[in-house]
Amino acid sequence: MPPTMSAPFKTDDLQEKRKGFRLNTGRIIYLDEITQWRTYSCLIEGIPRKEMNDEFIIEAEAHARKKIGLSVPIHVIPPVREKLLFSKNRPARPGREYERLPPITCAAAFESFQPARNPEDWSSCLIIVWFQERWALPISPCVVSQIRSLNWNQLARDCMP
Repeated sequence: MPPTMSAPFKTDDLQEKRKGFRLNTGRIIYLDEITQWRTYSCLIEGIPRKEMNDEFIIEAEAHARKKIGLSVPIHVIPPVREKLLFSKNRPARPGREYERLPPITCAAAFESFQPARNPEDWSSCLIIVWFQERWALPISPCVVSQIRSLNWNQLARDCMP
């Protein structure tokens, strides 16, 4: 029951009921915000090459910062890169590496109610960027596995209320 004027206010009412991810270390992190876009939304024509994809991965971090807007660290989970071969199992042009990234790029802000480093702080936060085959939610199981194995204490930033 939400707090009302007639019911006593409890501090438990402030904490949302959220589903968390349990990391391999035992820490629980919570999804606060998620944004998604098509990985190749700015590719008007052509076939993606390794060099292009390297740029898309770098730009994904900047795009996540702009969309989410928090000044916390960003960690990019390296995407699966699928080599593209054409007739007779050769690239379309010699000397070029063609490859495909998963079509959806996701960025999410996660929070833990435990600090990463300083016990005086209240929580810790991290933005995680990843690539997957379909729109989230759900988050791809292989990505969930990679999130669970992150070194949160090294990557996240402590936050005060």
